[in-house]
Amino acid sequence: MTRSFPMNAGDGLYSYSKNSHLQILTSGISQDHMIRFPRPKRCMRQVLGGGLLERNNRWCKEMVRDAIIRKLDIKTILSSSNTIHITELGCSVGPNTFNAMQHIVEALKDKYLYQDQVIDSTKSIPEFQIFFNDQVTNDFNSLFCSLPVDRSYYASGVPGSFHDRLFPSRSIHFAHCSTLARDTLQEASNEL
Repeated sequence: MTRSFPMNAGDGLYSYSKNSHLQILTSGISQDHMIRFPRPKRCMRQVLGGGLLERNNRWCKEMVRDAIIRKLDIKTILSSSNTIHITELGCSVGPNTFNAMQHIVEALKDKYLYQDQVIDSTKSIPEFQIFFNDQVTNDFNSLFCSLPVDRSYYASGVPGSFHDRLFPSRSIHFAHCSTLARDTLQEASNEL
């Protein structure tokens, strides 16, 4: 049986949205294909005391962008639709998930524009549909109330465990998993 550890909902003093600064700091550091740090406390002291936040965020954004540019085939994705489907697994509530999604959408647009020069420059930029997923106890109301006004994507909520089936077969083009949720993925079955 899967154990559930949901974040505190809302925007109160002890909510995740008010207390996710550490996740902002570490999100880029641990994004490198599930790197595990042998001394996480020492690493965090270096991050917090070493002024690595800006470099870390830049590095994370560049790493995601580089992987998308090198490995994603936009032509295949858009062969049947002009919409790219993205999911954020374990989104919780707060700015971290929106920052990650914005970086991914920007990188996908760059990839499309780069690859489109080779394919057909008369096509319009694709639309983006993001599925924010978290446990059913997540505060999706707060999540949607805090969506960026100037976002360039459509947003939907998908409550449920990613240990279960959440989406139809072959319906997601790109999946992102936050630092905390990724730890839970290690317990997932081989079917994922």
